[in-house]
Amino acid sequence: MTGGGEPILLVLDTSAILAYARSSIHVGETLTEVAADGGVTALPVLCLAEAWVKAQQAGLVEVLARHSDTRVVTSTKDWRKLSALYEVIGRHAEACAAQAAIDREVGVLTAKPERYGGLPDGGPVIPTW
Repeated sequence: MTGGGEPILLVLDTSAILAYARSSIHVGETLTEVAADGGVTALPVLCLAEAWVKAQQAGLVEVLARHSDTRVVTSTKDWRKLSALYEVIGRHAEACAAQAAIDREVGVLTAKPERYGGLPDGGPVIPTW
């Protein structure tokens, strides 16, 4: 999904997408704030795929993916940088979320900030609670 010219101001990782699928008020409010600031929220395709498999309410993952204030993003073409992130984080989906955030100089909304602990300064992390 590409979309208009709105800037990506936030990235959701798998844990944040799953929190949304469990009707997290925090994630919903954060999406609203990003939209109010004139931006959209990125959903890395690997995070969406993982959340789809794990979610008890997979339909809400679909709702999020089709939301007018989100954009599904694919990984970077810089596979070496992504490999380095994977080596530190140890999870493909979270490495993609970190890469998307770093490339755009924005934060990753996550319910699992400890997964990014090996990155400099704990990575571009925004805990969901």
